[in-house]
Amino acid sequence: LCPPGSTEERPLWRIKAVRVTYDQQEKRIRYNDATFEFLNVPILYLPYISHAAPDVARSSGLLLPDLSQSRSLGMSIGTPFFWNIAPDRDLTVTPTFYTSERPTLALDYRQHLRTGPITVGGIATYAAKRDNENVETGGNEVRGYLSASGTLQHTSRWRSTFSGRITTDDTFLRRYDISDDDVLRSNYRLEHFGDRDYFAIQTWGFQGLQRDDRQGLTPIVLPSVDYAWQSRPSLFGGQWSIRANGLSLTRTDGMDSYRLSSTGGWEGRWLTPAGQTLRLVTQTRADLYYVSDTESPDDIVYAGNRGWQGRVLPLAAIETAWPLAGPALGGQQTLEPVVQLIASPNGGNNGIPNEDSRAFDLEDSNLFDLNRFSGFDRWEGGVRLVYGGRWSWSRGKWALSAEGGQSLRFNSNREIFPNGSGLSGNFSDFVGRTTVSWGELIDVTHRFRIDKTSFAARRNEIDAVLGTRRNYVTVGYTYLNRNIDIEDLEDREELRVGGRVQLGRYWALIGSTILDLTSKGENPLTTSDGFEPIRHRVGLVYEDECFSFSVTWKKNFTEDRDFRKGSSVFLRFSLRNLGGGN
Repeated sequence: LCPPGSTEERPLWRIKAVRVTYDQQEKRIRYNDATFEFLNVPILYLPYISHAAPDVARSSGLLLPDLSQSRSLGMSIGTPFFWNIAPDRDLTVTPTFYTSERPTLALDYRQHLRTGPITVGGIATYAAKRDNENVETGGNEVRGYLSASGTLQHTSRWRSTFSGRITTDDTFLRRYDISDDDVLRSNYRLEHFGDRDYFAIQTWGFQGLQRDDRQGLTPIVLPSVDYAWQSRPSLFGGQWSIRANGLSLTRTDGMDSYRLSSTGGWEGRWLTPAGQTLRLVTQTRADLYYVSDTESPDDIVYAGNRGWQGRVLPLAAIETAWPLAGPALGGQQTLEPVVQLIASPNGGNNGIPNEDSRAFDLEDSNLFDLNRFSGFDRWEGGVRLVYGGRWSWSRGKWALSAEGGQSLRFNSNREIFPNGSGLSGNFSDFVGRTTVSWGELIDVTHRFRIDKTSFAARRNEIDAVLGTRRNYVTVGYTYLNRNIDIEDLEDREELRVGGRVQLGRYWALIGSTILDLTSKGENPLTTSDGFEPIRHRVGLVYEDECFSFSVTWKKNFTEDRDFRKGSSVFLRFSLRNLGGGN
């Protein structure tokens, strides 16, 4: 009965039975000749049913089914069974039956080891073989997906984390509505956290799921090693630091590269009597590379020279900032102009492969970085002056902030920074970020990059959340117009909108959409005509203290081989206060 102990003539739901017994030893309630009623309407006759007593936290048994309908699979029903193996482990077995496809079997195992939690899962089916046009070709094949993740705390300083994902083929995850990912990543990391040092060794594997992906050109990282150390304040109040990295990156049918890198340096920070902050950095980095199979790189743009390559990269930098604060417009504001001068020899990239510094983009977050590439393989040499500032204002619940700037390079480096990168000339593009918030109701962030010559927007991103937890709208807009004919830096324009509206006390309407707005006229490499929906989703949710129910409609507008665009409908419900919380 729900609500429990209800005296109403029309409870939300209840189970009526000819005979009800309670097993005190097993703590289970059993029903014979039972009928499930919803709002006094008989919905289902059950000759026998049992569930755990309300004070049992977890109990083995059947869970409520998942119902759905899609163009590719037809109607489907999943009937999960939960097995409470022991207090520290459980297993959920879910057979799913389809009207247009053969059944699947999913297993999800969870265990809390002495050192931490792990999960292992998978789903498999024995399906009819199909060609790229989704036509059966005769014969059968095993299709499936495996995943695992966990965190193991070996000691107070040593920790392991791992996650693995692999599938039998490119389209299985999308066809069975498991995931829309086009790359699966597997990783293992062992870390040590010292008082003043950090050590990590990790491996990476990737599986590309796009039509033109070639697994033989996909990298395998085995291993990557990082070490970092920082001294206590010493000379003039500064700190010494060491960072080291080792990388072994191989491909079964492509270019292999091996790297050893070490950086030693000193950094000091001071505050002047007038309130300015000063920062001085000196460091020297040495890299050693060995590259093989250079005749078959995954992309000729990023290839290196065969054999051994080395470089030594000294750097010196000085930065000054002057934070100012005071009242303004009934609130408080801060203004902090920042100027940075960095000097390092030109060059250092000839013959070096580029594996980890490909997707470069100048933005507010890396404007003042000593090396504005995210990885080790590319080095930004030369002498440059970086200038900008930060501003913030607050009054009551209102808060505004902005930051931005530009850099001046005294020698242009067009070889490493192509046109459109924002750093190809002496002056860089203007980059910045602004945020506006009002309590928990408004949160808007705008990031931009403005062309230094034409003042055209090269990057324009907006992320906004408006509303409360019950009623809200989210908007995300991305516009990249860099005109760089490199895959990792291709242009795109995308709009993402989502929201939730509370309809009365228990009902809510949810929805989201993703639109591709990329125009062929701006970038001939794109396939969109300027307005192409990617995915729509609309759902209706009911939730109270006894019952939760949702029906969701989703439409995909993309297709790939046996994964066809079309609509899907998902129906999920659960009964609360019925036995333990399994």
